[in-house]
Amino acid sequence: MKKLSSLHPAIQESAVYGTGTLLSQVIAAVRGLIIASLLGPASYGLWKSVQVVLDWLSYTHAGVLHGMARSIPISRQSGNADEENASRGTGLIVAVISSVLAGGVLVAVTSHSTTVSWGVWIGIAALLLLTQLFRFIHMICLAEGRFAVLSSANLLMALLSLLFMLWWVPKYGVYGVLLGLGGGYLGAIFLGFARSIYLVSWGGFSFSQTAKRLAFAGFPFMAVDGLFVVWQRLDRVILIPFYGAESAALGYYGLATMVASFAIQIPQVFTRVLFRRTVPVFEAMGEDSEEARQLTKKHLEIPCLLAASTSPLLLSLGIAGSWMMVFYFLPDYSSIRNSEIVGCEESIALLLVAAYGCSLGLSFRNIYTGINRQWRLAAIYVITSVVTLLPPLLLLYGEEGLDPSGIKTAGWGMVLGSTLFAVIALVDCCSIRGSDLKETIGLACRATWPLMVFAAWTWAAVGTLPSTSQEGPPLIYWALLLLSSLIVHTPIAVYGFVTIWKEIPSQNQSAAR
Repeated sequence: MKKLSSLHPAIQESAVYGTGTLLSQVIAAVRGLIIASLLGPASYGLWKSVQVVLDWLSYTHAGVLHGMARSIPISRQSGNADEENASRGTGLIVAVISSVLAGGVLVAVTSHSTTVSWGVWIGIAALLLLTQLFRFIHMICLAEGRFAVLSSANLLMALLSLLFMLWWVPKYGVYGVLLGLGGGYLGAIFLGFARSIYLVSWGGFSFSQTAKRLAFAGFPFMAVDGLFVVWQRLDRVILIPFYGAESAALGYYGLATMVASFAIQIPQVFTRVLFRRTVPVFEAMGEDSEEARQLTKKHLEIPCLLAASTSPLLLSLGIAGSWMMVFYFLPDYSSIRNSEIVGCEESIALLLVAAYGCSLGLSFRNIYTGINRQWRLAAIYVITSVVTLLPPLLLLYGEEGLDPSGIKTAGWGMVLGSTLFAVIALVDCCSIRGSDLKETIGLACRATWPLMVFAAWTWAAVGTLPSTSQEGPPLIYWALLLLSSLIVHTPIAVYGFVTIWKEIPSQNQSAAR
């Protein structure tokens, strides 16, 4: 009996990609902790503020790279090698041109900046080109299923950037961070050349026509991804007018956002692996066909339940582990060490609860992609962005001499926005699938009850944060915190895997009929 035979390769690819992603994220987390320690809260707050601009400028390619990632699997399935080569070549050209133009505009606009040194903006502009070339590797590997290469590139980039930053950050501060990232990206780009990622047969295709085709196909995807990145950075941006770009408060919150950004990657591995399998199948069926609706069911329930069952365990361990690392390695950011600072512990807890909602909502992204309903996902992002902004705007606006503890209002905004994102996306996808009210409520309950358990554990963990002391809590406290996470959340993960395994035969039989 071949259970989930159609998804066995995807599970294998998830293992390869997931292992590489986990290792690279661990290295990147260590790198982030070292940067935070070397820079100090105020300078680290500055770095996390300007990093938002780098993230946003990465979406200036008009959707061509997203169109390339969508087009290549379809071209391969149809055996059209010329179209695949044209997509690859055009994507590479646009990656270079768009980053150079966007960087030039940034340098010109910030030439008279008084809040942030112009040299920092020049460094961001230079780093943008390397970022886009690295993004090209990411898109090609996802489209072609080269997850071993992608994992290697991620690992190399994380490791090299860590080594470079250890050398440069103590000497050059924020400039050392930019140099370190640049060195890491260059190493990954050289690997891309060695593995023929950038290999293109030049000539024989029309750049303008291919660019239009890819932009037309990819702009909706880029807009959706871009809106997600905008939403995920809004909590940081909304705090800048109240606290300033270079402030300790932004440093505390910035460290929490770093932890959350790593945590949200792991549950997305399976969804990303399924991307290249989803798009060509939906494309061949047609978005309104009965086959597409059956496939929607499979790509709705399995990733959703996988994210719901594994996220509590991963995220709770992330809370406990990050608190411990902050206490021992980043005392300047720890409220346990110093009662005079707000620290980052509570913000970390809030943002990792929000990461559950993000992981759950993003598990539905392939459905919107496969049936060309990206505009619906974009609308959801707009709604959740507005909700995310409400707590800090309502609670901080008009306040003078803000207490640094106000940064937690941004965390509450992310919790509300992320939870709303997951609920709306789930209900909307059930509507697309044609589920009745009972089925929708049933899936919603199965997807959200682990969140209730996780939120209760997090609330209890925050309530047991030890009193301020230089010595800190005994090791038994940390051991019990980690043990309680395993005891509470491991059964949820096991139950989720068993449930998914039972779902597989029924869905395959339904599709066969």
